[in-house]
This record gives sequence, C-alpha cells and structure tokens, in this order.
Amino acid sequence: MDTHDPHPAVVRVADDIASMETRGAATIAEAAAEALRAQAEDSDAETPAAFREDLRAAARHLLDTRPTAVSLPNALRYVLQRMDGDSVPACGRPRRPPPRSSVRDWTTHRPTSGPSARTACRTATR
Repeated sequence: MDTHDPHPAVVRVADDIASMETRGAATIAEAAAEALRAQAEDSDAETPAAFREDLRAAARHLLDTRPTAVSLPNALRYVLQRMDGDSVPACGRPRRPPPRSSVRDWTTHRPTSGPSARTACRTATR
C-alpha cells in the first residue's frame, strides 16, 4: 500500500456511507473507526509523521462522504487525537481515554427518591 492510498476497507466504508448502505449515527461512527484501524494496521509508514498523515488522509476520504454528519467527524477526531508516540508502533497504539466513571454513574443510575434527576446531574458535574 503506497503512502496516502486509502486502505480497501476505508474505500469500502466510504462507498457504503456515501451510498447510504451504512446508515445511522452509531453505525457510521463504528464503521469509520474500524476503517481507520485497518488503515493503521496495514500502514507501511516509516515515521510517526507519515503514519499520522496516512490516517489523516484516510479520515478525510471518509469525511468527504458525508460532511454534514455529526457522528462521523466525532469518531474520526476521537481516533486521530489519540495517536501519540515517538515511533510508528507507539502511534498505532491507542492512548487511553480519560476515565468516565462519574459520567457513567450519574447518567445510568437515576435517583428514585430525593433530588430530581436534573439536580443530581448539576451536582455531579460540579
């Protein structure tokens, strides 16, 4: 695979998104992230800068299919912002996202008595 050529998975996912074969925010986001993973795994970039540019080019190819979608650029940004390291293998290893325990706790377990859910959310975010 030449530098900056999109991986076949990226081309396939982009075509599926553009033709509306792949629909729905979560489905589009997941397919785009998986396509970027395929691009990263098969990259023959020799430097971290070239690796990052390969992934950015693949992300642009995906984004051009549906530029007004919200979940697509969010998923691409999520993946691209987590490339970190001084070597190609290190860049390909995702950086751990920040812990989300407090957000998950208060969004999935609503209070059954006491303060309203809105008050609980305001308190949890302070």
